[in-house]
Amino acid sequence: MPIYSFNGIRWDQLSKYIEIPINGITNFGGIETPTSGLIPYYELTKASYFSTPSSSISSSAPTNIQSGDLLLLYCHADNSNNSSQIFTLPSGWTSSFSDFSGTVGVETTLFYKISDGTEGNLNIGLNNAITFIDVAIWYIKISGIDQTNPITTGSLSQATTPASFITASSLITPANNCLVFAGVTFDGGDGEPFTPSGTGWPTSIPPGQETEVGSGGGNLSCGWITKTVSIAGSSSDVVFTIINPGLADTMQARQFAIRPAP
Repeated sequence: MPIYSFNGIRWDQLSKYIEIPINGITNFGGIETPTSGLIPYYELTKASYFSTPSSSISSSAPTNIQSGDLLLLYCHADNSNNSSQIFTLPSGWTSSFSDFSGTVGVETTLFYKISDGTEGNLNIGLNNAITFIDVAIWYIKISGIDQTNPITTGSLSQATTPASFITASSLITPANNCLVFAGVTFDGGDGEPFTPSGTGWPTSIPPGQETEVGSGGGNLSCGWITKTVSIAGSSSDVVFTIINPGLADTMQARQFAIRPAP
């Protein structure tokens, strides 16, 4: 099979030169080229720690945050005692959803903010009364969004008894060219890599959008994928399957959509 190149760089080696995972935008050599001004595009950083009780976790900000960008804190945790919520809403931010139910051993939370252009690194408060938790947080910047009504959330899916797969149910996008996220949080560091499947969805999770925190059954695995829904309507279900069905455990999944600028 031939291997093609771009400016002398082989296609199979391009990933070495792409700075961070980005949807709908190329950041190559520091030059950003959006595929369309009508489709939101994102940039991200990730912070995590393994089984170390703390009152907060520090998350580095994405680069070049501009006024009007949508900022997300996409938070995942192994909540071992199910007794209280882990993540604390930062000042100036809004909670889109907080999937703590006390019935599964994980927690998924989404905080958001429309940027004023001054945001930087952030400490996210944690309930350190929970003595054994594993945490992963993605700090995401999304440009090209509707600042008035940026997020539409779908319904929560939960596997309250051990399972090897879960469905993130479809939602109805409110406008054309919405960027839809589908994520999974699994009670165990042995769940990933997940295999996603669904109409129009990626069949693997991109690098940087999936992690395990710890490696055992009492730890955390989580990840997420995106797709653009060009015509307002159903985003379609996506099923996340863990790497080894014999390691079935409880988990959560949910979709949410980012509305583009009008």
